[in-house]
Amino acid sequence: DTIPGLFISVRYFVFSDFIKQCGWFMLFCFFWSGQFIIAMGEIIFAMSISKWYFARDKKKIGSSAVISSIATSIWYHTGTAAFGSLIIAIIQMIR
Repeated sequence: DTIPGLFISVRYFVFSDFIKQCGWFMLFCFFWSGQFIIAMGEIIFAMSISKWYFARDKKKIGSSAVISSIATSIWYHTGTAAFGSLIIAIIQMIR
């Protein structure tokens, strides 16, 4: 079953325990940061919709509602998004 003149080389990699642990940590950071970005987007979206819904004069609502929602979300709700995304990241790692 060999073909004359054809040589196949295969390379094997052996990772240390430290490198394996770093890989798991990087995967956890990926899950956590992804969920954090999603959570902040959902908070900003919800705040923008609530500012539009509860506005007395809807003609005055513009892009300033979104910009102020971004500022308010970053200032007051970053910890909520970080903690919630931490819980989701831990559950994703367990799965």
